[in-house]
Amino acid sequence: IRFPGHPPYVAALLGRGDCEAKLGWHAVAIDHFKEAAAHLLDKVDTDDPRREELAGIVRSHHALNFDKGHYERAIDYITILEGFDEQMPQLLLELAMTHKHLAQQVLDRASKEEGPGEGAGGPGGAQGGGEAVRVEMPSAGVREEQFQTAALKFRKAGEYFYEHARALTRADDASHGRSLWEAAEAFDKARLWQKAIEVYSLFVRTRASDQYFLLATHRLALAYQAEGQHEAAIENFLDLIDKHGKSQVSFESLVPLARSYIALGR
Repeated sequence: IRFPGHPPYVAALLGRGDCEAKLGWHAVAIDHFKEAAAHLLDKVDTDDPRREELAGIVRSHHALNFDKGHYERAIDYITILEGFDEQMPQLLLELAMTHKHLAQQVLDRASKEEGPGEGAGGPGGAQGGGEAVRVEMPSAGVREEQFQTAALKFRKAGEYFYEHARALTRADDASHGRSLWEAAEAFDKARLWQKAIEVYSLFVRTRASDQYFLLATHRLALAYQAEGQHEAAIENFLDLIDKHGKSQVSFESLVPLARSYIALGR
């Protein structure tokens, strides 16, 4: 890599980055992959086979870290491919899935029960002495920060899923529908009610035969309710109950429907 003006330069960067990643030297590996990506993006030739070689190597390390639950590192790898138009929409889906799993990981960590716990051995267990081992749990402030971080990650996931769904349009209807649903769920979990309403509404309007249609209608009504739009919530709850009265989600809509009536003094 001392000869950037010569043809083997990018191959050397890719080889070195691949070896460094396999050795666990992720920071320098990512730097070398980014340098290779920048060099290739400067070239006009989008058919350069080295672009696919870069994508293949980067994706292998993204997948490896994803499988190990190292989602932040997996994101660092896969974002190297941003700017390579030929990698869309697969890249959007990979970014969406990784942010979703990272958000859930952070949320699970924040949702752990507060207070002292017991060690692996329990009282009188492997820790000995018949004493419970105190496990320090995060403070309320730290947990709130974790919840906010999870919400931000869910928002990112929602944005990538939504973009992926729109990139597919109806060329791949099943994948389009799945990403639309994932986007709505992610915005829902982030408590971004207006975005959730937007995507759930689109789902309900366009995917009446989808397996998630009834649940999407229910979630849409709940999002309206959370946003304080009780008339719209009632309209959607009633539509669900009137047309699909024997479904489970219809029964689950009765109490929220009552709450919206109460909120309106009815």
